[in-house]
Amino acid sequence: MDMYNIGGDPWFLDIARGIYRHIHSRNSVCAPGQIKFQDRDMEGACFWTTKPDEGQINSISTGLLCELSIRLALADRGGEKMQEKHPHLSKLQSFLGHGQPSNDDYMRTAHCTLGWILRCRYRPRDGVVLDGIRLKKNEACDWTFSYTTGVVIGAAALMYLATQEEKYMILACHMGHRAMRNKAWVEEDKGGILTEHGSYGHGRHDPAKNNDAVGFKSVLLRELCTLYEVIRKTNAGSHIKEAERTANLIRTFVNLNFASQQQRNTNGNGQYGPWWNGPFEMPTSHSQMAALDVMAAVHLVNRM
Repeated sequence: MDMYNIGGDPWFLDIARGIYRHIHSRNSVCAPGQIKFQDRDMEGACFWTTKPDEGQINSISTGLLCELSIRLALADRGGEKMQEKHPHLSKLQSFLGHGQPSNDDYMRTAHCTLGWILRCRYRPRDGVVLDGIRLKKNEACDWTFSYTTGVVIGAAALMYLATQEEKYMILACHMGHRAMRNKAWVEEDKGGILTEHGSYGHGRHDPAKNNDAVGFKSVLLRELCTLYEVIRKTNAGSHIKEAERTANLIRTFVNLNFASQQQRNTNGNGQYGPWWNGPFEMPTSHSQMAALDVMAAVHLVNRM
């Protein structure tokens, strides 16, 4: 969706729509009353995979579907002018078998998925999102990975953009503040650097294994920047006091993490390791992709 928003190439939008249709065609989102866990309706929860016998629902798949749905709704609104110019386009698409879900469909999915997360997998005091539920074992997994919370921060910010309801901005800001001060993810005693040591930290993991957990923290940083961008685009800071304070904190946080990369986590040849607070050991594909998120983030917060 970012590629579509940047260049306007409909190929990217079609791929995103295809993902949405695939998830729904496989009945991978719990319907009302379909499943209960500990006497709670799992309506809106998204299964981990689209396999017929999948037994796990979790917050990352649900949060990603929520964010995708809102982005598709926003893109759909941007396409209203095209519909005005070509009033028979939707009828033609339907006739050819290319009918798309409506804006209302996307927003219903967004509300439903975010609703499940906040109802069943959110710890308000800490502002963190818990991992998932293993239905076949009838057990909850309360792991707290940075990327899981990060995606919901971004989704809440985009929900504010789509609805202009302040409660979503307040939620995103609360979660963002907590995330940037989460002692399990951020080394406050070493300058406020995001390391998520427990998931993939220096001294505990082998950088050569190139584990995807290297990038968990970069998803959080990316989604904090989604929140930052929404605050700046909507001028939310002018009437929501938490928003301006959060935007300033995000800018500082991003700049600190970028500086740490340059000072402690590179060989000076455009290569970066997995430990954002150093020392540099070796680059891998996952560490390079994570570093790209930092580069994009620092560009954004110093441009807006």
